[in-house]
Amino acid sequence: MAGALLLGALRAEARELKLWPLFDYQSDPESGSQRLRILGPILEYASDPMYRTFAFRPIFSVRQARIGHDDEVNLLYPFLTSRWQNEEQTTRSFFGLLSYRTTTSTDGKTLISQRFRAMPLYFYDWDGPRGGRVSLIPVYADLEDVAGYSRVQMVAFPGYLRVAQPEYDRRFWLYPFFSQVSGARGSGFGIWPAYGRTRIEGSYESGYTAWPFYVWDARTHDGETERRFTSFPFYATVEGPHRHSVAYGGILYVHTRDDRTDLESTAFPWPIWESERRMSSGAQVTTRLLPFYEWHQDGPLETRRVAWPLYSERRYDDGVRAYRRIDGLVVLVHDVRDTDLASGKTSHLFALFPGVVDIGDGSWDRGGAPALAEAMFPEDRPVRTLYAPLSNAYAWNGTLNEPRVSIGWGAVEREGAETTGPWRFDPPDQPVDAAPADAAPQS
Repeated sequence: MAGALLLGALRAEARELKLWPLFDYQSDPESGSQRLRILGPILEYASDPMYRTFAFRPIFSVRQARIGHDDEVNLLYPFLTSRWQNEEQTTRSFFGLLSYRTTTSTDGKTLISQRFRAMPLYFYDWDGPRGGRVSLIPVYADLEDVAGYSRVQMVAFPGYLRVAQPEYDRRFWLYPFFSQVSGARGSGFGIWPAYGRTRIEGSYESGYTAWPFYVWDARTHDGETERRFTSFPFYATVEGPHRHSVAYGGILYVHTRDDRTDLESTAFPWPIWESERRMSSGAQVTTRLLPFYEWHQDGPLETRRVAWPLYSERRYDDGVRAYRRIDGLVVLVHDVRDTDLASGKTSHLFALFPGVVDIGDGSWDRGGAPALAEAMFPEDRPVRTLYAPLSNAYAWNGTLNEPRVSIGWGAVEREGAETTGPWRFDPPDQPVDAAPADAAPQS
């Protein structure tokens, strides 16, 4: 309430009022924007025609949409983040281990579903037709759409486990030792590792004896069947209408020919050393010698890694767009160029931890130095909101012709040809209908 009263008073009395570092208020009636900063970058309120933002750095930030429903709260990001949109509201904490999601009607008045997760143990789901469902792994679970299965159920796991697909079920008792496959199209059983057999009518058959020494399967798709045989760790084969592969010593030597993709690959041992080429042209597609070097070409996309994670590069050029990205030590160096070849417009991103971050295109630019978290994650909006203003003693943002430059966390600012120091007071423009100063008083 006090902040709102102060902001209202400042709005009425001055367009710019600055007594750095205690407070700094600026407003621009033409663009409909306002900003109030207290104690340098620690407390900040900003408003424009699209959003209102409040930040208490580095503790939390709030962003609220002025049009529609798109609000966001971050507390010690990424420890906790919450976002509310028209039909979905999500909250995540402990780096995703705790999550809560609700879905509502478009007007936000009717709750459609709820979901809470405390990974990997507790799951709660609710929807109108079926009510609430609670799972506490490994005691009891009843989950839907998990790991590619339509339904997963368990009781005192590994005592009992059921994984279901629309046309067959697979049940385990004392997983993985005893299993059964049943359903409209499925049949089979298994006593692992001695013997097992599974049949899904029209699409899949598999079996094993003394697993993993004798394992086989056959997959059928569009009337074509591909068969696999494995005797680990000695020998493995894949034979089908389009693909032929053989492996000796598990992964010691692997050779594969795939007519559909027009690729032939040789690995010794896989995946440490691998070479892949086009069978029709002989052109090299992949060269890999981990961890020293890896190169891959897939149409217009080219990737390269040298002594990963020291250096990685990604290029894309399809004649319409030219894109290049270089990363060093995963997050410590970023260099990105993205060009629209028709217009020639290029956007860029350069970040070097802990030195600098610079993002822009041919018309605008923003960045700052030093750069800590924002140099590692320069495209993460909560990082830019909560942490960048604390580390950026020198920052800039705006058009190339008239950028807004901040020095000493806002102690000195320059916008266009105008430079302001730590203390400033600019009264608002005189209203158009105000009487001239020298006008005679009226009785």
